[in-house]
Amino acid sequence: MPLHHHARRFAAASPKALPRFTIGSNSAGRWVVNDREGRVGGIFVSRDAALHFAVEECDHDLSQISFAPGETALRLIAGSEDPIVH
Repeated sequence: MPLHHHARRFAAASPKALPRFTIGSNSAGRWVVNDREGRVGGIFVSRDAALHFAVEECDHDLSQISFAPGETALRLIAGSEDPIVH
């Protein structure tokens, strides 16, 4: 199934549950996937590539994915309390 068909299902996610992954675009126009746990993430050239990554990482549980309303940056935690921001 093409990834754009998945996008229609995100609205059905429970507002009480916090999604693990957030997808948004950064100031350079790239697509960013942030993991709430700070373990994985990435910068992608397209929305579809970012969505594909997040879908695979959450084992196709679309309730674990949300889209940022505005500009975002990649945030990873690298064994310290201070996140790495790109």
